[in-house]
Amino acid sequence: MNTTVALVASCTRGYMAALGLTIFAMVMVNFTMVLGFGQYYPWAIVMLYAAKGVAGAQLGAISWAIVSLTGIIGLFGTIAWWRYADQV
Repeated sequence: MNTTVALVASCTRGYMAALGLTIFAMVMVNFTMVLGFGQYYPWAIVMLYAAKGVAGAQLGAISWAIVSLTGIIGLFGTIAWWRYADQV
């Protein structure tokens, strides 16, 4: 998920928006976990995997596809930004 944070930092040309995204994502992790949708939220999936014995959530192929897709979008978005953005 670092790639999406890097994309936001690149697009906003600073670190404060990326820090805000990270904090917002962690707040949303708490809400999605409470509502039972943690296996569909990219930042919660990694935490569920790390604590799979404690949380008891079943992570399927769709969860890993969501993590992979989010990472790939962030990676290629960051690469595209640095390649095509007007660098001043």
